[in-house]
Amino acid sequence: MNRSLALVADRDATVRAALRELLEERQVITLGAASAADALEFLAARPIGLLFVDLDGGGALADPLISRARRLQNRSLIIGLTAACPDAGAEGAAELGLFDVLDKPFTPGRLRFSVDRALRQLQLLSETGRLREALQRREGFRGIVG
Repeated sequence: MNRSLALVADRDATVRAALRELLEERQVITLGAASAADALEFLAARPIGLLFVDLDGGGALADPLISRARRLQNRSLIIGLTAACPDAGAEGAAELGLFDVLDKPFTPGRLRFSVDRALRQLQLLSETGRLREALQRREGFRGIVG
């Protein structure tokens, strides 16, 4: 079974630890990065399924990560983390192309809900990809025989 890989890019070690604990309970391999340079290195080297990005701090961490993730790994689900603009919610997520936005400090229930929803979406995306590949192989054999 393929385990999902998550990257938590946030300057706050307690945020990284809280997300790591929840994700690892759900069998998700979790990497942490306190700087944009570290996070960009992880993005370039590994397929990341879930990317959690600190949206605070004037975009110094978020902007390069979101654009790089979109270029390198367009199947990554990106969840923004913010204390600066509470209740950014759906509007903020849509503007940035994010799967979700979590307001800091997180409530345990809201954090679990967002992570579980994202993991279900990753599972659906993976299953859809496998089914499309199987369908292409099946139709490809028809062309050879017919």
